[in-house]
Amino acid sequence: MNEYVGIALLDLVYAGVGTCALVGLGLVRSARSAVLYVGLAVLVGWALVGTITSMLLIAGLAAVVWQVLAVGLLAAGACLAAARRVPAAVTRFAPNPGGIATWVAAGGAGVLLVLLESLGRRAFYSEPTTWDVWSFWLPKAESIVYFHGLDTSAGGFNSFANSDYPPFAPAVDSLTYRFAGSVDNGIIPLQHWVLAVAFFGALAVLLARRVAPWILWPSLALLALMPSYLHLVGSALADEPLSECVALAVVCAALWLLDRDPRLIAVAAVFCVAATLLKNEGLPFALLIAVLLALTARGRRVRAPLVLAAAAILAIVPWRLWLNANEVARTPAYDTHDLLRPSYLADRIDRLGTSLHEATPYFFSWSAWLLALPLALALGAALLRSRPSIGWFALGTTLVALAGNIAIYWVSTFPIHWYIRTTADRTSSTIAVFCAALTPLLAAEALRARRERIG
Repeated sequence: MNEYVGIALLDLVYAGVGTCALVGLGLVRSARSAVLYVGLAVLVGWALVGTITSMLLIAGLAAVVWQVLAVGLLAAGACLAAARRVPAAVTRFAPNPGGIATWVAAGGAGVLLVLLESLGRRAFYSEPTTWDVWSFWLPKAESIVYFHGLDTSAGGFNSFANSDYPPFAPAVDSLTYRFAGSVDNGIIPLQHWVLAVAFFGALAVLLARRVAPWILWPSLALLALMPSYLHLVGSALADEPLSECVALAVVCAALWLLDRDPRLIAVAAVFCVAATLLKNEGLPFALLIAVLLALTARGRRVRAPLVLAAAAILAIVPWRLWLNANEVARTPAYDTHDLLRPSYLADRIDRLGTSLHEATPYFFSWSAWLLALPLALALGAALLRSRPSIGWFALGTTLVALAGNIAIYWVSTFPIHWYIRTTADRTSSTIAVFCAALTPLLAAEALRARRERIG
């Protein structure tokens, strides 16, 4: 029982730090708004505390509870101080037409609640089962606790596979152990489920700005119904929080294209930094969002994309310096520089054909991701004339991310069939989840554009 009390306290810390950040941004300035934004607050707080913990570890500290709380309190205080200069946001939510639309919204919300409750029961009684989790994700988190930080000796942090992966995921899992009072891997799925619930709450409050409830809630229920996402929740794989961070960053960026609210860029930057520190794939996703935002924003509005790119790059610099200082070997799976070597690519052209033939179906698989990618692509294409900025942004992020994934299999040194078979179900998750999260916004804008033409 004490373990669950500890998890509850940790999530209260996340919620508290995140709420302070949202107060500083002007999104939360009343008890009502604090309740509405609680899901987003938990995830913003988790991202900020996880980033703080990662930086403490890189600096050579143990990142024990009191250290994390001390720096977290400083960050929360700075956010509250900023509230004096930042005006409160005027957030309006899209109305529901009423009638049958009310029943559709209620049905979607009901299905989502039932799904989340069943996932919660599963997380309560299960333990992680994936090979990657037991081979390096959880051992890294355990080593932080047992060795009091990022130890480079035998059995320490870099003794496991993918030792060059950034430390965010093991860092937050080590916090779960420390707040729970024991290194019990059975509590990790429950903590990840809490983050998944917060993810849906965050998406709901962000999308409700422009998406009517009758579109919003069934769309979120469909996201939760995606078979591979159901498998991902509580798995303790870093792909789960990575997909959620990228999805929230993409949604905030898309909303900024429509509303030009700088607060959304600040929130997107928080999640881009977290994604960058979660996995090596996080930085390319953050830079992709920033570049597509710069290309699709009208006028000379380049400051926001620059903020996203700079935040992600600055976040990863300390980790790269730590890797070099400790002579940690890079993961041998691939080298992105090989994409700039035409002769190397030509010699491996057969791998490109294999990647297109075997990896692409994972992204469009009904049994894995339902219609997440086809819907996002179709709706993005439909918006190219009426809402060109968000239409091109949706198409660009999806297609470039898909092409990048295929390119990695092309240049990788691993056996191609084995590599695709053992990773494609996970590497497709980030793209599929952000497509599913973006779909209700694209659908709402398409309907709004149609009404404008008719009217």
